Parts: sequence; structure tokens; C-alpha cells
Amino acid sequence: MLKNLLKRILPAAQDSPPIADDRPLADKLIAEGNEHEDAGQLQPACDLYRRAVAVAPGHAGAHLNLGIALAALGDTDGATNAYEAVLRIDPHHAFGNYNFARLAYMRGDLARAKLLVSEALRTKPDFVQALVVLSNVQDDLGETAIATKTMEAALRLQPGYAGAWVNQATLLHKLGRADEAEGAIREVLALDPGNVEALRLLSLLLSSHGLSTQALEPLQTAISNNPARLDLLSEELLLLNFEESMAAPELFRRHVEFGRRLENAVPARFELHEVSLITDRRLRIGYVSGDLHTHPVALFMLPVLERHDRGAFEVFCYSSGAICDHVSDRLRELAEHWTDASRMSDQQLADVIYSDAIDILVDLSGHTRPSRLAVFSQRPAPVQASWLGYLNTTGLGGVDFRLCDQRTDPAALSQSLHTEKLIPLPNSQWCYRPFIDTDVCLTAPLQTRGYITFGSFNSALKVSPAMCRRWAQILLKVTDSRLLI
Repeated sequence: MLKNLLKRILPAAQDSPPIADDRPLADKLIAEGNEHEDAGQLQPACDLYRRAVAVAPGHAGAHLNLGIALAALGDTDGATNAYEAVLRIDPHHAFGNYNFARLAYMRGDLARAKLLVSEALRTKPDFVQALVVLSNVQDDLGETAIATKTMEAALRLQPGYAGAWVNQATLLHKLGRADEAEGAIREVLALDPGNVEALRLLSLLLSSHGLSTQALEPLQTAISNNPARLDLLSEELLLLNFEESMAAPELFRRHVEFGRRLENAVPARFELHEVSLITDRRLRIGYVSGDLHTHPVALFMLPVLERHDRGAFEVFCYSSGAICDHVSDRLRELAEHWTDASRMSDQQLADVIYSDAIDILVDLSGHTRPSRLAVFSQRPAPVQASWLGYLNTTGLGGVDFRLCDQRTDPAALSQSLHTEKLIPLPNSQWCYRPFIDTDVCLTAPLQTRGYITFGSFNSALKVSPAMCRRWAQILLKVTDSRLLI
């Protein structure tokens, strides 16, 4: 069966007489190419590998080295051709299957990636890197619990592999196994104290427990070691919203500084059309979000997409999150155009948005993960706005407006703390759609219990000491009241 599947993946070999290989010369060329590659000189390395292929077309190693170098250069089509040549020569080549699997995984072809990496492991069962790739594929296929078992196997073979421990911590966190995830993070930091991904994950883990101040510590360590990493600074801005010691003007200043740095690093690069309300076509509205799945942002978007005036607006959704579920399916049905941007770079996504001729582009994430503000700094649409997912300024000069309401952002208090012009919606900026239908309670519980019950259903990060003090003041003033958190 495997042989038949591989036949479907690989083009049929040409029925031509074999060409004699000059293996010694090919090996010499490969060795020279390796030296160039190790020095970061990829193009000269590719030239040498091509010469090796030419003098020894039946040498799997020559094709393999060429494929690896081409993949590093971003030539995925060329790399694919090289790996296919490896597997035509030797269908069971462990490194050929492994590298081809990595490429297929990066291109989002999970079925092919799983087949190829499984073949690599059949040939070489102790292939740790292949186990890591298989775990990644399993996770993306929704088999996260199985992926942790695969990663365990990799770590039994190589317990000092910091990258595998990072992956395992990420998987465990996704499964809600927080204590085990923290243990895996500690393993990483014992091996590599400055590991950025481990520090980020530890910050995320601490913030999920409501510990905003403690969560800042590992993140700021990562920032001090990697001051050019704007994604880390964006995550810091998110956490600073929950720091009671952070004054609003200082928080605004930090957002503006971030926006300046981002727009200098990733400047506007498109020639834009003008938007006119007097037009013979529908306005094109694009929404960019990593939360178009079972998530509060999606619940607020459902009624909006259902009630868009399709006579006046054409709706595009750009989903940049890795999760896709039944809520995603419903949103996709409601959008006239849906783009899976989860594997696109910021530049690629900006190119797609520009080619779609979007009139108004709306960011629904702000500084929450996965943030795509670097798309907006490139200015792919003539009008850009922020809404819903981040209740503060983006800090970017290229985001023109932020939708809000008078209760959340009274103009006299909030406009001076925004780079965007605030646009208050007439009643509320929220249009909520619950996950489940439930009957309306016609009788207030107060009438049967004899006391008022207040409720707050939020992430632990929002249950701050200051908020608890405010709640306590309410409870003290309302006789016999209760608070359900």
C-alpha cells in the first residue's frame, strides 16, 4: 500500500538508459557545497550541488543537498523536485523522506507530510527529528494527545533536546495540563536559560493563572536578550494593560513607540486607490483575525456577518489562526470570501489583501496573539480600522480608526490616548451571540433566594486586586449579596 501511495506522490521515472555517475567528483562538489552552506553562502552552494547532480544524476545525496539548500533559499518548487528525485532513486531514503516531509508540512500538506515522515521512521526508528515533525503534523491534524506521546518518544531518545521540550510544553499547555507544561518549560530553561519560546510560554502560562506581574518577568527577560523582536514587545503591551501600576499616559507612550518601531521596520509599500461612497460597486470590507473559531471574538462577529448589507458591502475574512472548528465553518459560510492565512507571512497576507482591492481593512486582534499588525503597517488598504479583540490603541499611525462606544471610551477621556480616531457606535460596540441557546429566566433568582447574585465570567488575568476591591465595595453596600466568579 505504501509503495502505491508513494507512486501517487512521485512522478513516474523516465524510461531512459542509466547515466554513469562520477561519484568521487560528485562527493567532492558536495563537500565544497557544504562549506559554502555552512558559511551562509546558499547560492554558490546550490551551484555546486547542481554540478554534483549533473555528474552523478543517480546520487541521492547530491539531490538531497540541493533540495535542502533550495528550501533554505525559499525555492520550494525546486526543493520539491530535488526531494522527488531522491525518492525516485531510493523510496526508503530516511533523510529524503524527512526533509520532504518538513517541506510538505510547511506548505500545509499534512497528509503528504505524515506519509513521508512515517516512512522516514520506518527506515530509521530512532530518528528524533522525524519524531518531532510527526508530532507537529499530528497536532495540526487535531491529534494533540497523540502528538504528546510522539514527543515523549523523541525525548526518551534525546532528553537534552531543548527544542523538543519546548514543543512538548506547548502541546501540554494546549491540552490544559498546566503543571506538566511548566515542568517541560523548566527542562528547557535548565538546558537553555535564554530560550525565547520557553520564556514566552512561561509568561503565557503565568498569565493564564491571572499572574500578570509574574508573567511579565520571563517575557521581559526574553526582550532584554532580543531587543529587536517586536513580537515580544507586542505581547508585553498586552500584559501591561493589566498592570495596575502602569499609568494610562505611559501605557499610551509605549504603544506609540511600538507603532513607530514597527512602521519603520515594516513600512507602507502599496499604491492605494481612493475610497468613495459614491460608487457603482459594493465596498469591500476585510476582517483580519486569528480568533475565527470557538472564541469570544467569533461570537461577536457572527451577528455582524449575518447582518452585513450585501447590497452595499462585499465581505472578506482573513483567518490567521491555526484552529479551525465548527464555528469557523459557520463564519466561512457567512463570508463571501475566506482566506486561510495561518501559514502566510505578513508580507504574503498583505499582498493578498492588496490584490483583493480591499477598501476598508479591520483588525480584530490588536496586540493579542496571533497579532498581524505588521500587515497593517504595510498599508494594503486605503482605510484601516481596529475593533473588538483589543480594547486599547494599536499605536500605529497607519490604523485610521478604532470602533468603540461612549461607555467604553468616552471621547474626552480616551481620544488623547489613541493614535486612531475613535468612532463610537450609537449604542454599544458589542453584538453578542452565545455559544448555546438557553431559556430566558422570567423570575429573578432574587425573588426565590432573597439575595442578589452578581456574576463575572472572565479570564483570571482580569480578576485583579483592584477589581476585587471594587467588587468588595459593591458587596458591602448591597446587603447579603453574593458574587459568583
